[in-house]
Amino acid sequence: MNQLSSQDSAPILLVADAHVKAGTLSEERFRQMLSWLETTRYDIAFLGDVMELWIGLPAYEDVLQREFLDWCRRETARRKIFFLEGNHEFFVLRHHRDCFSGSAPDELQVGSALLSHGDSQAASGFHRCFRWWSKSPLAHFLLRFLPGAPAIVRAIKRGFEKKSRTRAWRFPAGRLSSWGRGVFAKTPSCQAILLGHFHCSYQFRCKGNRLLAVLPAWKEHGEVAIFDPLKNSVCFHHWRSLS
Repeated sequence: MNQLSSQDSAPILLVADAHVKAGTLSEERFRQMLSWLETTRYDIAFLGDVMELWIGLPAYEDVLQREFLDWCRRETARRKIFFLEGNHEFFVLRHHRDCFSGSAPDELQVGSALLSHGDSQAASGFHRCFRWWSKSPLAHFLLRFLPGAPAIVRAIKRGFEKKSRTRAWRFPAGRLSSWGRGVFAKTPSCQAILLGHFHCSYQFRCKGNRLLAVLPAWKEHGEVAIFDPLKNSVCFHHWRSLS
């Protein structure tokens, strides 16, 4: 677990599972939100799956992904920008970690809050193995040098899109709750756990009023979360309602 010590008690705005695709309405709406965020004073955390598929290698990145990186790099001069890699993002941090104030491939503690994409916390053994392999040095090498790799990536992207249209989530509330209690027991400084990945809103409280919250997917209705470390609370809003 990566950790950033912080005495800052300012609220953090969090975005999870935007799944933005270039050339679609989601791109236009995402750009609009970024423009609005420039007018705010929030620190911002992107909890993964910002893009529908993002491979952080020059041959694979599109204009939108490069512009998002430029936006993050500029905004780190004005605020903190945190980034967690999701299961739809590969090697972004390997090549672009300098664009963020703090980042991690899995978990990042910021002050009293543990931030994570969330897919590893209640995943099957197959998902864990695929996640490890697809982000491994071997996969990085193959993407860079294997003839035909871009075509393979396009096929994977189509698979992601098809799965997202047909997937019925079976939300693992029990496993997440058990995992969260274990984290709180091992990490006294952690008062809140904030996760994405599951495309739904969920909150529960543990002993000592400690909070585990799953964020809704921005992709669905443009919702974001505001975490208040002083109250140890999280609220969900459509981003336009905050402007």
